[in-house]
Amino acid sequence: MNKQTFIMQTLKAAAAFLLVSTISLGFVACSDDDDDNSNQGKEVPESQSVDTFDDLSYFQSSFVEEDTLGTFVNRSVGAVLTTLDNDTTHLFVGVDNIEEALEFFENALAPDITRTASVALNYNYTLTDKDGKTQGTVSFAPSSESGRVAELTTNLPGLKHFKKVTFLLNSAWPFNSEKGKYRLGDVRYMDIYVGGSLLSGSYSGKTGFVCVREKRNGVKPMYVALSKEDMYPVYHRTETLLKSKYCPAESTAKLISEQIRKDWDFYVACFEEAGEAALTPGQNSWIDKRDVVYWTASVLWYAINLNSGKITSWDCTWRNPYKHVLMKIDWEDD
Repeated sequence: MNKQTFIMQTLKAAAAFLLVSTISLGFVACSDDDDDNSNQGKEVPESQSVDTFDDLSYFQSSFVEEDTLGTFVNRSVGAVLTTLDNDTTHLFVGVDNIEEALEFFENALAPDITRTASVALNYNYTLTDKDGKTQGTVSFAPSSESGRVAELTTNLPGLKHFKKVTFLLNSAWPFNSEKGKYRLGDVRYMDIYVGGSLLSGSYSGKTGFVCVREKRNGVKPMYVALSKEDMYPVYHRTETLLKSKYCPAESTAKLISEQIRKDWDFYVACFEEAGEAALTPGQNSWIDKRDVVYWTASVLWYAINLNSGKITSWDCTWRNPYKHVLMKIDWEDD
């Protein structure tokens, strides 16, 4: 055996040993015995309701998606129209009336923001982080300018990739609008692939997605699926999927729930046709959000009940919760 062959075989053996050791340690750390024997583990509830949010992150992810490094990935709501404004931080959305504009605004606000009533439809809200620290303000007001329904303006120092949203009448949209070929409830089969390293693994396969939002002016269509298998969040392959562009943030997951709840029985049938996991009332599905509780060394992963819209966090260190993963595709232009 020459020196080069010996080195390659040694490296392969070391990698295999590391992989097996890592997986074994993962199962040991998450075994039921830990829950029974650890005082720390007993202090962590299996699940708890999520009632406070990072309002800025919630608001931003309603329009723009970033990767883990904060780099722009996708804009699913809002389009840059250079014919109306060369400012790339100014987004435009087509609507038929102010009620539709208000729905976009409402969906971008975290659940912990106290709503106010306004006959004039003027709203101004202060955003805070999970500790109650002020992050700035967002405002909504009807527009008197021709063709413009309303303006959403911000004073949020931490906001990235956009600053303002104008809601235009669809009849005033500067380009000929074309409807997408997929209607609500249509099933679209798409190949997905989430690559990983030797240790993290990958997730791939042809998946049946259900259309829950049609293409419209300034808004990309959205397709949703539930992973066929129940998955454990901190297992490497699952975590790769949860941190990918296919798994929705809190605001997008809430939006999906809002849409599905408008006609629950209809979407139950659509998910059945898609052939992945079934849509059931008591089901909680993983989303792309987690917390680390350092005083108990616990990882809490978030899940949403699509039937109620309620978000809960689940202990994934001292217990072994398995759930389907909520997946979405909202960057395809139909």
